[in-house]
Amino acid sequence: MSSKIQKRIAPAKELDSTNSDKGSKGFQTENKPAKDSYPTRALIILTSLILLISYVETMVLPGIPTIQKDFLASAPVAAWITSSVLLVGAISSPLFGKFGDIYGKKKLILIALTFYTAGVGIAGFSTSIYFLIFARAIQGVGLAMFPLALAMVTDIFPKEKLAAAQGLIAGGAGISTSAGLVLGSYVIQTLGWRYAFHTAFILSVVLFVLAIVVLRPDVRFVKSKVDYFGAMLLMAGLALILIYLTEGSTLGWLSIEELVFLIPGIALIFGFFVFESKVVSPLIQLSLLKVRNVLIANLVVMVAGLANFLVFFAVVYFAEQPVPYGLGLDILSTGLMLAPATVAMLIVGPIAGRMVTKIGPKPVLLSGSLVSMVSYVLFIVNRATEAAVIVDAIVAFAG
Repeated sequence: MSSKIQKRIAPAKELDSTNSDKGSKGFQTENKPAKDSYPTRALIILTSLILLISYVETMVLPGIPTIQKDFLASAPVAAWITSSVLLVGAISSPLFGKFGDIYGKKKLILIALTFYTAGVGIAGFSTSIYFLIFARAIQGVGLAMFPLALAMVTDIFPKEKLAAAQGLIAGGAGISTSAGLVLGSYVIQTLGWRYAFHTAFILSVVLFVLAIVVLRPDVRFVKSKVDYFGAMLLMAGLALILIYLTEGSTLGWLSIEELVFLIPGIALIFGFFVFESKVVSPLIQLSLLKVRNVLIANLVVMVAGLANFLVFFAVVYFAEQPVPYGLGLDILSTGLMLAPATVAMLIVGPIAGRMVTKIGPKPVLLSGSLVSMVSYVLFIVNRATEAAVIVDAIVAFAG
């Protein structure tokens, strides 16, 4: 009798256990752990940092002629308002990238942002053109946030989402360039160039606090050597070449005074590459440049970046020069005139990226170079009116 009862109870127990298993599985399915939102929050902060830098550096350009007049400075000296940032940024970027691999990218981003905030803060209180150049040089350290932000995005995003994240950063930089021209020109014209730095200082402080709160420490200390001697060679070489480019219009491009800067500068840059190829822990992985596509891509980016910078600088000065030497525009009108060109760059950039995946990089690079050459010819023969210069600038930045 008892055995029959046990046989009847057993299936019931099995059924109960099956139902309980299903229930537990269903419960687990309904209460899956939420996805980590850190990558999205980190991307917002990193993109905001790039937006800040692009905004400030673009904002300064239309105000350089005004700053030059306020301090009664010469054009070559005023050019160092921008050149000092580029020089320090070119040195700090590879150094901070190396330090980021050793001490952690968050720490180095915060250090770079500290320098940038300090430089922006004191720039608005400059008492001379040379103090402003010094403040801008301090800001140059902040340019290291560009490679650090891209490297951090690479660490926190999976491969399938990495391109979209990097595209957002690049697109944000383009948008902030347009905003910097318009908003920066408005602030400089209505309140003065000092307030442009004051507002940027407030934004920098806010982003510094958010970066501390949101970004997570990424790596612990990793023992590695840093190539300080190579950094000194690179810094000295770039400094001499920048002096050559800055003073060329005044001293003469092929004058003895200019060649004294150019020849040693080229020699130091060449020595840097030779030294980096032999050192155990190089500042830059030159082995990557042995790949032809990587080398050409880097050269194209460097030349295109320099050309865009020169176009910005030339158009700003030409637009604000009095008639008949220029167009006689005010600061705000100059910013508005350049804004369509940055929008064109923002539109053409993604299209060119898609074309690269379809037809390869070579046709895109060749066509872009051709469009750029056409734009430079247009600047020579077609610059009599504001509309003509707008068209020239759009063609230039589309290339």
